[in-house]
Amino acid sequence: MTPRGTQPKFTQNMNIYTSNKPTRCNRPVEFTEALRLAFRNILNFKGRARRSEYWWTAVGLYLITIVVYILAMLVGAGTAGFAALTRPDSIVVGGLFATYAIVCAWGVVAWILMLALTFRRLHDTGHSGWLIGATYLLGIVGFIFLAAGAITRGESMAITAIAVLLLAAYAVLALYIFLLTLFDSDVEENKYGPSQKYAIDEAVAAEATAGDHGEQPLGETPADEPGTTEPAEE
Repeated sequence: MTPRGTQPKFTQNMNIYTSNKPTRCNRPVEFTEALRLAFRNILNFKGRARRSEYWWTAVGLYLITIVVYILAMLVGAGTAGFAALTRPDSIVVGGLFATYAIVCAWGVVAWILMLALTFRRLHDTGHSGWLIGATYLLGIVGFIFLAAGAITRGESMAITAIAVLLLAAYAVLALYIFLLTLFDSDVEENKYGPSQKYAIDEAVAAEATAGDHGEQPLGETPADEPGTTEPAEE
């Protein structure tokens, strides 16, 4: 039992607690909530995004992509059927155009959404989102050198060697970014904004800690137990 007039032990390590444990009110982002946040911030490359928001959105986009492909094929089949009645010579062209138009439109939307979300996820771990830009640059330049090596039919080994090195660096950096998306949020506020997961308010953290340890929240004095009442001074 904590002696009268002294603070509970957990308050002495408050900074350690708030740096390592989320409060109970900071629950994981749910599936539908993650999708709503992602679409609402589709052009937002600033701020932070939690790990649960990122991966629930990735799962949601995968499922939506399957539905979009099915709808695109149905629309393409319908367009081809309509073309068969009006212009039989354009059956294939009309069906393919409708299918690819829907798939490409969704692909652009999904790419922009995940690009912005990945920027915010990297910010949440304390890293610059421009790591993605460096990855794209390495990949594009590497494929250009690879194409140049193919055109020269391997006559210049230096071009091929540069292409291999660039693509290897691209693969390593892409893997590094993938691993960063698996990391937990930065506990403290960083230059991209405050943590959306971990407690910043020490009073909230103290109350949660008190509940964990069966102690009274900070500022409250434990009630006297029966039979332990001190005699009044005369």
